[in-house]
Amino acid sequence: MNRILSIILLMFISINMMSQCYTSISTKGFHNVAISSDGSIWSWGRNNYNQIGNNSNLTQYSPIQITTDLDWIMISLGTWNSTAIKNDGSAWYWGWNYYGTAGLPNTPIPLQITGIGNGNLITTGLNNTAVIKSDGTLWIWGWNEYGTIGDGTNNSSSSPIQVGTDTNWKYVSIGDQHISAIKTDGSLWAWGRNNSGQIGNNIFGEQTTPLRIGTANDWEKSYSGYASNLAIKTDGSLWAWGWNAYGQLGDGTSTNRTTPIQIGSDTDWVDIAITTHSLAIKSNGTLWAWGYNNYGKLGLGSTANQIVIPTQVGSDSDWMKAIPGFEHTIALKDNGTLWAWGHNDVGQLGDGTNIDKTTPIQIGTTCTTLSIVEKENHEFFLFPNPTKGIFTINLNNQQGAINYTLTTLEGRIVKQINNVTTNNVEVDLTNESKGIYLLRINEANTNKIYKIVRQ
Repeated sequence: MNRILSIILLMFISINMMSQCYTSISTKGFHNVAISSDGSIWSWGRNNYNQIGNNSNLTQYSPIQITTDLDWIMISLGTWNSTAIKNDGSAWYWGWNYYGTAGLPNTPIPLQITGIGNGNLITTGLNNTAVIKSDGTLWIWGWNEYGTIGDGTNNSSSSPIQVGTDTNWKYVSIGDQHISAIKTDGSLWAWGRNNSGQIGNNIFGEQTTPLRIGTANDWEKSYSGYASNLAIKTDGSLWAWGWNAYGQLGDGTSTNRTTPIQIGSDTDWVDIAITTHSLAIKSNGTLWAWGYNNYGKLGLGSTANQIVIPTQVGSDSDWMKAIPGFEHTIALKDNGTLWAWGHNDVGQLGDGTNIDKTTPIQIGTTCTTLSIVEKENHEFFLFPNPTKGIFTINLNNQQGAINYTLTTLEGRIVKQINNVTTNNVEVDLTNESKGIYLLRINEANTNKIYKIVRQ
């Protein structure tokens, strides 16, 4: 293919599709799932309820591929089950159908969830599953003792129930027995159990419909844990509320908080996650941890009982995603390598052993390590990257049509355009959250993935 080579300096990551590099990860209890850069899906850890998805109930001590499909883009785990979305928007489920979480029978292999159409974001908790459809509606099903379905009742349902009539839901996160969500207008909402102030509106008692938290319209991302929450605002500030017995809120205390409080004064946070311990990543790629530290799951090299303020994990500055399990942590670096630490009694670290680790260890070594570099000559040009909102894909006189899909790290599809034949395509991220996005480009059966940083 002839191309006119331009000299444009560009920062990008290209993940080699022939190597075992990963683009998405998820964990919840004692098992893990990861999506490789070729769209394949891998799983490992505890498997007593078929949550691995490989048609067995045997513990897996290292990642194994569970289907031959190569079109997975999003994953979310419950304690005993797994859910995922394919590139066509179809949603799938495997494991124990606890309280009708998936509206399906227990299944040891991926089974499609029907009745929801195409999903844009899926998330699974202990007792519930939620999907935001491509039309912006929010649907939830499963156990409902504390009103987590959000329909104003306590009636459990094995079928998806629409939450209200709003069509502007953007992000949803399921905790143990409560839910937080953000709308496209930047407002923050929560509902469900509220015994520790986890609803965040200075009240106690269950809430069976979404309740707005304050009046602010600058929330970007929220994450709900067992009875705690973390959130990031558009200015990059970090906030927390709810249960705080182990210092997982990060405010230097073990006092529960019934409304969001700012954690520190830094304004460069881009990603968060919380269970009994918390993890967060800054825009410079550094990883921070705090909260309960049994089995060394904070990754700080010790098993000190608890850390009550954000503390940096090592000195690396190439972390992209980190998620806490029940007693362990898994994480992803910019170069597509997978890392884990903490408790390892059922193979949840994926290193082939059952030995605990108190600092990050790499899972596997087959990923071709690529870092952010500057290139003068290459097939695709993306600029500016990092971007404040709008960036351009310069297709540089390509021959034939090109398809591209832009997703968040969680797998939510932000933009999807097919059969592009023009030389320059402008992509607008102005209304999207700050953070890291993955641009998947397909041309002549060749797939490439690039990292886009939205500042």
